[in-house]
Amino acid sequence: MYALIALFALSLVLCLILTPLCRDLCLKFRLVDVPDSVRRIHTREIPRIGGVPIALAYVGALGIMLAFAPSHARIVIQHEKLLYALLPATGIVFLTGLIDDLVGLTLSSRLIVRVLDHFASRAAR
Repeated sequence: MYALIALFALSLVLCLILTPLCRDLCLKFRLVDVPDSVRRIHTREIPRIGGVPIALAYVGALGIMLAFAPSHARIVIQHEKLLYALLPATGIVFLTGLIDDLVGLTLSSRLIVRVLDHFASRAAR
């Protein structure tokens, strides 16, 4: 139980640190969504790749827990096979979102990736 709370807290802290850094880098390198009068309703430029700090916080917190947690507190050992089986599906979702943010994907290509991801995660169970 304490390991789950520690994992949550560590992930939250990492996300709170990484999100402003990512936002500032996106603004600096112009990785932003520019408002228009057709589809986008926001009034100012919005950074695009907000999933990166979330993914980094998730992976970072899990890595830190695996590296420094006492052996009896490692919650992942119990579900290690499931974790490694779901890792490719998680990577597919992350990469699809990242590519969509950077270059844009059509609705049909995003749907195809989500369907493939669904079947990949079901096969992992």
